[in-house]
Amino acid sequence: MSFTVPTEYDGREQAFVRHELLRHYLEKLIMIIGTSARRVGQVEICYVDYFSGPWGADGEGLEGTSISLSLGILSHRRAALAKLCVVATVRALYIEKSRRAFKRLEAFLATYTPEGIATRALNGDFLELQQEILHRCGSGTFTFFFVDPKGWKEIAPEKIAQLVRRPRSEFLINFAFNNINRTVSMAAWRDEMRQLLGASVAVDDLEPAGRETALANAYRRALAGCITPKDLRTGRERCTSQFSIRCGSEPSIT
Repeated sequence: MSFTVPTEYDGREQAFVRHELLRHYLEKLIMIIGTSARRVGQVEICYVDYFSGPWGADGEGLEGTSISLSLGILSHRRAALAKLCVVATVRALYIEKSRRAFKRLEAFLATYTPEGIATRALNGDFLELQQEILHRCGSGTFTFFFVDPKGWKEIAPEKIAQLVRRPRSEFLINFAFNNINRTVSMAAWRDEMRQLLGASVAVDDLEPAGRETALANAYRRALAGCITPKDLRTGRERCTSQFSIRCGSEPSIT
């Protein structure tokens, strides 16, 4: 597959690949959730963006960021659902730890938020804000979490377990394979890798593709292990799906 990287992503081609995945995933997901509510004629959807930035965007419109991208998708899909006689109540929550980036985020949301989308920005460490995030999501709202950290320490399953256990939720998590692959065999990081992957994973004798599969599957099992039977209120199992993207440093999304 060939594609042209937009100028706003110059030098950030990996971000473009991740955002394209987010675009196609979120567009379809909102329509699936929305159309499933046609019988009642209304639906509540919440989008949560951790580590939202903005990063690497020079213009006031924050082109080339998950912020502007997600707001555009939420607005377009809300309008599409309205044509199907489904009234969508849509909220978007953006989390950013850097005070400098957060000020840009707040200024952008105050000016560029589309009509009909309720937005909120929170400044702080998302791990420390989990209870507030869950409160703002609401109890019955379908919530989509986009988790795209710079590293991997923040996505250890036990650290985000209370979010993963939330009913009516779906997650798109950036599993930074290259960083994890470089670290997993280092003795100094053994405990941290075990915390991330749920167990020790032997990969030294595997080829690159095999290492990626082994590490991603271990993380998926660790995430699934956060779910207890009482969390499955619908009686159906939750599972995660892996998307392997090969572009530059080969990020993986789980």
